[in-house]
Amino acid sequence: MSSTGRAFFHTVGYLMGSESAATQTTKAERETIRRFAAGRKRGLELGVFEGVSTVVIAESLAQDGVLTGVDPFIKGRLGICWGEFIARRNIRRAQLTQKVNLVKSFSHDALTLIHGTFDFIFVDGDHSPDGIRRDWQGWSERVTKGGVMLLHDTQIPAHNPAVASLGSYQYYQDVIASDERFEVVAMVESLSVLQRR
Repeated sequence: MSSTGRAFFHTVGYLMGSESAATQTTKAERETIRRFAAGRKRGLELGVFEGVSTVVIAESLAQDGVLTGVDPFIKGRLGICWGEFIARRNIRRAQLTQKVNLVKSFSHDALTLIHGTFDFIFVDGDHSPDGIRRDWQGWSERVTKGGVMLLHDTQIPAHNPAVASLGSYQYYQDVIASDERFEVVAMVESLSVLQRR
């Protein structure tokens, strides 16, 4: 079955309630995301996928907090991005449409579309060496003092040793881990949490 076919049938399953929205984060990682997003005012998520972590972050922010989710939501052969469809529905079901603003863009292009600073950023987008480099160089400057930046697939979890081959892991080890602007405050499975000094 083609990827378009799988995405379509997954979406049907999601609508019928036999399948959940997909995520690449584990339960432990989502609990860590929830903990560090708690009470924050202005959040950013790079890589929305089907909106599972989007809902976790938005629910955890301060009551008047706002989350901007950035994803290119690339359309399939039928001209539809099923992931975007599920993400938007997931956000509506959680009654979070007033707290979440989705920006349809690649994260490096969104740098010129989205202004200001953030006290919470979750990076789970382009895992290539160039992708994580651009995200780190562009968005780490936007983290407020005391704010946090969470990076997925930057540690090797026992359940997924293949993370070691990802650009996100290599760039984290080579560059991000020694960035003196930040302090590593938690590592949970593949997730690294850094706080701006």
